[in-house]
Amino acid sequence: MKESVTYQAILEEGEAKDLEQGLEQGKVEGALAQAKMVLRLQGDARFGVPDAATAQALEQLNELPRLDALLVRLPHVHSWQELLGRPAPRRRNGRRPTR
Repeated sequence: MKESVTYQAILEEGEAKDLEQGLEQGKVEGALAQAKMVLRLQGDARFGVPDAATAQALEQLNELPRLDALLVRLPHVHSWQELLGRPAPRRRNGRRPTR
């Protein structure tokens, strides 16, 4: 049966589908990595290097539409916290820092 032309064709078709799916997944992963890199480069230039919690939150972003939305929003906000929709850190006196 393994020598059957039909069997071999089915195997080749399955391998082609696996390769196609792998290439598509690679494109998505590459796009995610690129979007994260651009967000960090632009954000670092605008807001400075993020604290550890913010850097971790940025690294955990794995949805391309969300990253795209953040990139569009980046020029219109004043901090990493505002960009991510997180509360700004408070001072010891309970007040938020002034801008």
